Amino acid sequence: MALRGTPPDTDRAEPVLVRRASPSPDLPADVRRELAARLRARNDLDDGELAAIELVVSELVTNAICVARRSVVVRVCDQGDAVLVEVDDDGPGWPSIHRAGPDATSGRGLMIVDHLCDGCGAVEIDGSAKRVWASVPLPSRDP
Repeated sequence: MALRGTPPDTDRAEPVLVRRASPSPDLPADVRRELAARLRARNDLDDGELAAIELVVSELVTNAICVARRSVVVRVCDQGDAVLVEVDDDGPGWPSIHRAGPDATSGRGLMIVDHLCDGCGAVEIDGSAKRVWASVPLPSRDP
């Protein structure tokens, strides 16, 4: 199933991380570490919530570096009740969710992302790139 759909509005969202980089095998881990430090400093997240956000970011960035030609842009925004992750790349192809066979060594990432998120999708940007997004829900916090 090909991912389609417009990401949630980010006008009222607070940026947590914006990073532009060349596609590199180190990028998922680098972004994950930087994001975890920023989220721990800003939010009241438990370890499970933080792990879910880190996993979604890692999967989307890993997919992007596998296809990107020149650059990957990662944006993470705090929307209060969710964390919106957006990853842009200039690579070919379109992301899709599919079942990987039992012996496959890849192909499960977007299925995991879809399971962890309220919504996920992809949109074309600038006619030559795509933005893959996922909205990770956060439980409401009573004061």
